[in-house]
Amino acid sequence: MSSSAPASKTLRETFTIRDQHVETQTLAFIATSLEVAPRFFLSTAAWRVRDLTSAEVDIIERLCVDEPYNHINRGSIERAIYIGRTRHSRVVGKVYTDEPCLYLVFPHLRAWEDRTVEWLLELVVLPAFGRAIAEYEPPAGALYRPSPPEAHYLGHDGLRDQPAEYRVHADLVEDWDVAGSEDAPEEVVAARRDIHRLAWKYMKELIENTENDSVLKSFRDMVLLVVVPDTNHCSFDPRATAHEVLGFYDRDLNQEFLDKRYGKLRLAVEFDLIEEVPSNV
Repeated sequence: MSSSAPASKTLRETFTIRDQHVETQTLAFIATSLEVAPRFFLSTAAWRVRDLTSAEVDIIERLCVDEPYNHINRGSIERAIYIGRTRHSRVVGKVYTDEPCLYLVFPHLRAWEDRTVEWLLELVVLPAFGRAIAEYEPPAGALYRPSPPEAHYLGHDGLRDQPAEYRVHADLVEDWDVAGSEDAPEEVVAARRDIHRLAWKYMKELIENTENDSVLKSFRDMVLLVVVPDTNHCSFDPRATAHEVLGFYDRDLNQEFLDKRYGKLRLAVEFDLIEEVPSNV
């Protein structure tokens, strides 16, 4: 006795076929020094310029779940202070796009005051950069040592989303691409790196070596963050996408100074998992 065979079906008829890919939105890293920025536009605005978004705070929390950063809570991340970026926006008419931005997180800063950014600039950042610019070794052939940065106090409510910046450079007449699409000579890059190294060293010394200044004490144990927003990169391999995106920022970030504690790069990524069903299925 025979039975009829089941009707044959093609693979496409049997299964719903989906194309799955990842769209990376934001990357976040912990950095070990300002040397992470080959170029640096230091924020000299005495007001909050670019606050972290809620989504950025979410992914930075993931960076702080293990030692030695697990004492940093969400409130401290939300109070992080923007201190600059590694290049200008490449999009005409947009102040910020996908350029890596640097922030300082202060675990002991329990409350926010209007003058907090001003205090940080006056007591820590500007003195540190002033000493660094006075002490660094200029590249061969440099004509003039740059003037130190100065704070800007003229921001008001209508302009507080606009940056006031100091371009860190190794020679007063040095000319380099503010959009970050060209490489500077190695001796110039090394001189800028020296400025950033010294500035970070003196920032930490000014904060850690105080005993009586309550404002400076609240800045102790600061953590340097790098946030790369609006990356908008698509990949079909979720595990590789962050490293793919990071490869696009070789001129913007020196990966030697991203935290690799325990031999692994410490990063967090915000992404959307997209599933697309072909229209002919």
